[in-house]
Amino acid sequence: MKGALAFAAFLLAAAPAAAAPPSDLKDWELYCYCLGARQTPQSVVRANGATLLRAKSGMPVSAIGPARRALLARFGLVRRAKGRIWTAFPILGPEVTAPLRARAAFLGRVMALRLAPDVAALREILAQRGQSQSGYALTVGYALDTLLWAHLKGAVPPTRPDARHPLWRGVFWAMWPRRAGGIGTNEIAGRDGRLVMVWADPVAARLKHFAATRAARRLLTKPGASVPLVRGQPSDPLFRAADAIAARMAAALTGADGAALLAALPGLARQDAMVIAAHEAIWAVADTLVSSGQLAVPAVLKGANQPLGPLLFVRRKR
Repeated sequence: MKGALAFAAFLLAAAPAAAAPPSDLKDWELYCYCLGARQTPQSVVRANGATLLRAKSGMPVSAIGPARRALLARFGLVRRAKGRIWTAFPILGPEVTAPLRARAAFLGRVMALRLAPDVAALREILAQRGQSQSGYALTVGYALDTLLWAHLKGAVPPTRPDARHPLWRGVFWAMWPRRAGGIGTNEIAGRDGRLVMVWADPVAARLKHFAATRAARRLLTKPGASVPLVRGQPSDPLFRAADAIAARMAAALTGADGAALLAALPGLARQDAMVIAAHEAIWAVADTLVSSGQLAVPAVLKGANQPLGPLLFVRRKR
């Protein structure tokens, strides 16, 4: 009980007061865990944000015109029940976001200690290859935001579109307040593998432009000395080190540590809650690894006019 009280006190102290949420979802943070999507729903949500936010509490079907209802239904954003129309994805305001992120920050501090040997091993391998600048990209973009999802298979929903979900499949959600410093990964698929780019808002435009160049395509076949090549096989020491990080993180999320995060997301399907909780945990762990000195954020990720190399790596199956 003493430990529980101390944890509760930490949550209260860590949850800052938040401004009132905007009345339109276009101003909220929008996320989609939908790898392989043919078309993601963000643009439709931004164009209908005020309506979708009101529909969280249900509204008459007649309040939305037939064409717009059809569009929202096509993207799986609304459902009909009891003669009313309801938003069909999680909308998480500060009453949910604050305690969730406080718990994620607590887990981030715990996991930074547990992951320290694995992160050090990965950094040492990169140093031996002359690629020390890629420590952040491989730890966060590969171990935590790529390999982790394979370890969570079954605990998170599938994302490949099918007949019932022709445009996208997975989890879409909105959050407020916005999270400072959120990062993610985008990929360019090629015959020989995938070029992975770790992005954040300050560098998103540069990476989008780079992804359309021949130089990006060339890296798929010839990564060069400055861009790590990871082969998804146990024979690759870099893969083994990154996979150890992912496995340890997955064990925490599917165990007692993760249960505390999931408890902050009541009312959601367990697989959906796991996706949301895992993202918050990834960002919290990344923040703590940086603040503890285990990783350094590449200056280019903060918007500095420097080469994109530290944000890139190529992954192949073999």
